[in-house]
Amino acid sequence: MQAVRPTATMTSRAAAVVLAVTLVACGGGTDIDGSGEGIGNRGEAELYSAYACDVERYASVRDLRMYQIVLEAFVDRDTTANYNVGLGSSEHRGDLQGVIESLDYIESLGVNAISLSPVFESIAMPGQSFFVDRRDATGYFASNYFTVDPNFGTPEQLRLLVDEAHARGLYVFLDGAFGHFKNNAAAYPSPEGLSVSTTGATEGEFSRRAVYPEDLAFFQSVASYWITEFGIDGWRLDRADQIPLGALGEIRQAVEIASDSVDYDFAGTQSNPLGFVVGDVYEANRESLSAALYGDIDQPGLCSAFDIPLRNALVQSFAIDESGLTIPTAENLRIGFGIENGSFQYPDFAVPTAFITNHERVRLGDLLQRGNIAEPVDPEYWQRIGAAYETLAANSGPSSLYYNEEIGAELDGFDTRVDCTNDGGIGLSAGTCDDFVSRTQARIDGVNIDLGIPQYEEEQALRTAVAELNTLRSQEPALYRGTATAMTVDETTSSTGRVFSVLKSDGTDRVAYLVNLSNTPRTVGFSAGALLTATPATLLRDLQSGAPESADANGNFNVSLDPYEGRFLKVDGL
Repeated sequence: MQAVRPTATMTSRAAAVVLAVTLVACGGGTDIDGSGEGIGNRGEAELYSAYACDVERYASVRDLRMYQIVLEAFVDRDTTANYNVGLGSSEHRGDLQGVIESLDYIESLGVNAISLSPVFESIAMPGQSFFVDRRDATGYFASNYFTVDPNFGTPEQLRLLVDEAHARGLYVFLDGAFGHFKNNAAAYPSPEGLSVSTTGATEGEFSRRAVYPEDLAFFQSVASYWITEFGIDGWRLDRADQIPLGALGEIRQAVEIASDSVDYDFAGTQSNPLGFVVGDVYEANRESLSAALYGDIDQPGLCSAFDIPLRNALVQSFAIDESGLTIPTAENLRIGFGIENGSFQYPDFAVPTAFITNHERVRLGDLLQRGNIAEPVDPEYWQRIGAAYETLAANSGPSSLYYNEEIGAELDGFDTRVDCTNDGGIGLSAGTCDDFVSRTQARIDGVNIDLGIPQYEEEQALRTAVAELNTLRSQEPALYRGTATAMTVDETTSSTGRVFSVLKSDGTDRVAYLVNLSNTPRTVGFSAGALLTATPATLLRDLQSGAPESADANGNFNVSLDPYEGRFLKVDGL
């Protein structure tokens, strides 16, 4: 298949996009120290033009099922493109060709999008330490935002990757840090001649913080460039809390303008890029996350952010979190889902993205081992991971699957937390610091490993289950866009209840999701009234097994749950 290059239409519209970006960036004032302080502060609102969330656009992304890839750690298929150093335990030889050759596998997981870690070039500076050499491989401290790092491959390979993914019905998102960059980034301007500032606060060795609004036009140009020149579908913004809310809104507007200017072939249909932007921030509290990234109706920031509070509730329910906390209760999951009475609610325009693991958090398998809960040789290891992904599938909005979580990956020999600030560099060299321990070597069936042999039976079973969950989500709108309501299920709504239950409603469709958070079988009961149907329901159908559940003579349902079993029960016969 030929690589996609900008079509005549794409090229002719690029100038209009640049002009639009320039207009969007207008505004005065400076952030003196580049600290990003004042995030969520309405006092800086006058520096930026408020840009509302596009309701139709973000309604269309609720069914996104992303596969998140750390490029340098993924798969090595190009011997000419290697970093050989990096953060984490991989060989640090991953490349774009490795992703291209893995697309069939990725498609088999039932996802409809891939998200790549930054592809930008990081250029070594005289005297930089070995740590900076490692950090360069991440792409998160970029020098040249307008070219592909040759250690990952070539621009032609990226175009081919985007083309091949689109042909399979897979959207492509890139990752970028627009709040900090390497000190030499000012030497690499945009095609329009825009350069980054040189006065921002220090952000680690040989890097600095961006200064807003001074750097806004530059990063609008970055965000637009990869859409108009390569046809990508949007962005994940790393450490988006380093960018003021108003600037986030204006970057998002530039992305949408660029996306609407591009036409490409998507699975045989002429389409435009999605123009989706999702942010990430270290915030475990729903209210503080909302203040940092969403803002409010008067000054919206982003329309989607990774839902870290939900993520933490999931790992606390099925394993432990990085601090060792475990809270395997229905109440904790109701708080994570935002359906507990009194829970803080995100703004109405927010479409949070759910996930369990990413490149900055410990893999679920390693957390199970850290908590002395289960090892890969134990059935409970696979039961708990499967239940976590079933529960993730019950959440409305986009979801993200981190590479190799579909096979229950963990780092052999790692479980305890390494304090990398006081270990003399041991954790850094071994790749076992919590911040990057999940950047392990990818294992991709049919590309660099054969998972079909008997020793990988559990991995294959989990992979199949994850793919079926993704397919189920795509077929049931109540799962990916339905309203979530807490259900009354026996006594399990108490603070110590061990069965989480949620009703997903989309129009007249109703799907009840129940999951057992314990290692003992449970039988739970609830009335037909808990399903909120106009006519009392008498029959439920298990969406995974097809098995029916009938109401008794009193109109009540009694549902059996094995240890760590989740069940999706759809109301039938209405």
